Amino acid sequence: MLDSIEQGISLSQSLSLIKALPDDVIEYIDLGEETGRMGELLMRSANNYEKLSMEAFERHMAVIVA
Repeated sequence: MLDSIEQGISLSQSLSLIKALPDDVIEYIDLGEETGRMGELLMRSANNYEKLSMEAFERHMAVIVA
């Protein structure tokens, strides 16, 4: 991946090539590269995944308690 970045390929394209992250995260990175708002967009992505994991945890706990 470092080689591709050194050759001028964007971070999002490099990560996409090696399938390192889910597509939606790569889309946030791509948008961050285009807009200069990488930190904000990565935080939004992290918040989305945190929400999904909490929802899954709560579903699992409901099954265990029931």
